[in-house]
Amino acid sequence: MSVEAVATSVAAPAAKPAVQGIRINGKQWHEKRAPLRKNAGLTSYQKRAEDTKVLAAIKAKEKEMKDEKEAERLVGLHYGRPTRTGLIKL
Repeated sequence: MSVEAVATSVAAPAAKPAVQGIRINGKQWHEKRAPLRKNAGLTSYQKRAEDTKVLAAIKAKEKEMKDEKEAERLVGLHYGRPTRTGLIKL
């Protein structure tokens, strides 16, 4: 072996990341956190307005469906249900 071969084999170890283990002062070790980005989730006004319109349309459709279901339920209740004074009149 020559001196050059030994020098290259010694100089080529892979760089290891710093090992983070037990802390010296006894505190619990935690992963490093990403920086807080307050503006990361903000959307434009136009996008929020479109979302509001879509949600309003969905809510109106759900209300319509609930009203239909309630009307069917009430029709079933009123017909043929005796009370103390007789049948319920519509």
